[in-house]
Amino acid sequence: MARYEYRILQADVAELGEVLEARLNALGAEGWRLTGTVARERHGYSHEVHLFLSRRAADDEATGD
Repeated sequence: MARYEYRILQADVAELGEVLEARLNALGAEGWRLTGTVARERHGYSHEVHLFLSRRAADDEATGD
């Protein structure tokens, strides 16, 4: 059965754009896939975004399961 590992990133809304894109591209090169996002609001405005990523576990890839 396939095994996965997960990672959660927090990004400030000010980080959105090229900086975040470069960060996500670097993680994508390591096999991470963006699977979801949640915006956190304060006083009706989004201040940060939580990014949920997953990839197949390294030990799972080695066994070929």
